[in-house]
Amino acid sequence: MDKELLKRIYSNIIDNTAQSITTGYSELDSILSACSSGLLITIGGVNSSGKSSLLRNILINQILNNNKCMYFNLENTRENFAKFLICTYIDIPLCKVFMNSTLTKEEKLKLDTTIHEMQDWDLEIYDCSLYKLEKIIHEIISIKPNYVFIDGIDEIRTNEKFDIKEILKTLKNIIDKIKTTIFITTKINLETVNNEFNIPTNKNFNDPENILKYSDEVLILYRPDIYYMQDDMPEGFKSKTINIIATKNSKAIITLDFDNRNGKIKEIINK
Repeated sequence: MDKELLKRIYSNIIDNTAQSITTGYSELDSILSACSSGLLITIGGVNSSGKSSLLRNILINQILNNNKCMYFNLENTRENFAKFLICTYIDIPLCKVFMNSTLTKEEKLKLDTTIHEMQDWDLEIYDCSLYKLEKIIHEIISIKPNYVFIDGIDEIRTNEKFDIKEILKTLKNIIDKIKTTIFITTKINLETVNNEFNIPTNKNFNDPENILKYSDEVLILYRPDIYYMQDDMPEGFKSKTINIIATKNSKAIITLDFDNRNGKIKEIINK
């Protein structure tokens, strides 16, 4: 058997400080139940599949669980990310915030309360201006958070180029040093997907061999409503849902409710 796997299991069992990763979604947590904190989890999907939304929702759940977090939003500005985060947290439609639409009295009250509450969050936010791997690593080592979220590793540059193997290896080294858990997102090109329902698989990643080698778990997001009009949607799928396909260890699929008006992702009750 794999000696490193057995050593890790042994360590997790006898180490009372080891904690299971929790995302706030019971089915997803059950998939990750074999994982302890201090791992690299890769989330892949095509454009608009919900990668950023899932990261924001997991981030909020970690913040509310009193964890120290860092979020690298490498495809947007800090201001825009903060707007997305607020909308997701208090269920305000994104269009109202980004298009300066008039808020209701209740929404204004929610916003005022949330702005004050978020000032006490143990969260550091970085944006697309910080795209060099060495700077990202420096910030992580300096703060030593419980959770790190890197949204858009495709934008990271090491020695002025994109090298996914070097990025993943470096992140794993950092995890070994400070025992943080890192969630990353990466794009999948829909043009490489070749099956009836356009469902991405591991082979559709950019450099799938190294993603599988260095990631402790790989999750692929799939939203049928991206590819199909409502009348053409395959039987068994609902609009406004997001499917999470675990592809490395558990080989499981879970379905969550997705509200693209505010990026809120919830568990489906009484499925």
